[in-house]
Order: sequence, then structure tokens, then C-alpha cells
Amino acid sequence: MDLSQNISPSNRLIAALAESDRELLYPHLSLVEVALHQEAETQDRPIEHVYFPESCIISTVTSRAKEQTEVGLTGREGVTGIPVLLGSDRSPNRTYAQVAGHSLRLAADDLRDLMKESESLRTLMLRSGVFDPDEPDRICQC
Repeated sequence: MDLSQNISPSNRLIAALAESDRELLYPHLSLVEVALHQEAETQDRPIEHVYFPESCIISTVTSRAKEQTEVGLTGREGVTGIPVLLGSDRSPNRTYAQVAGHSLRLAADDLRDLMKESESLRTLMLRSGVFDPDEPDRICQC
């Protein structure tokens, strides 16, 4: 899907990329509908895709015994799949949609390859994984 002519991404991370990096990504992205409670990552399983939320909000939860604790939110400011950015293929957590909507989706293997190809893409993606204590407030204001 040639997204460069079809949409103007509302995902702030995609919008912040250099034009050359967006051109690298666009052929690999697909615009998908994300249903309420749809899983993006299954705990301790290979991560197949990363999601750049456009209008959905994705929650990251950790599970111990029968309890779940929310440890993160990803909205249109970022990307899921932080373990992929850090060189892993799986997460100790589960991620799923708390708010249904749309997202740009990219195969995790494609992201790994593209990050090897572009240092500027790699740098921005890695910076997106840095925790900002004010981020949850901004996510909820989207």
C-alpha cells in the first residue's frame, strides 16, 4: 500500500521521521483496524508486528499469578514492540487495545531490517522507547 499518497499519518513518531525514512517505511506499512481488546503482543511469544497507533490506544500489562498490572500505554505518540527495537523478538508483557481505532502496522522483521539500513530511523525508534513520566497524560489528551 503506498501510504505516501493516501494518508497523512497522525502518529507523531511517523510524522517526526525524516522524509527519507518515511519513504523507507511506507511500502512496508499497512493501515489496519484495531478492535477493542485485540492483542498486539502475546506474553513470551515472538512479536510479529509493531503498531504505530493512529486513533487507538494500546495498553501494556504485566501478569503475575492471576493479577495484571498496566505498565504502559501507547497512543499516537509512539510505537509498540519496544523489545523489537532493543533487539529481542518477544516481550515479557502482553499488549492489547484499550481503545479501538486504526493503526499503521509493520512486520517486526521489516522494522529490524529498516533500522539496519537507516541510522536516523534506528536512532529515532530507540529514542521512542525512552520513558517520559509525562507521556501518560499526553496520551490521554489525544
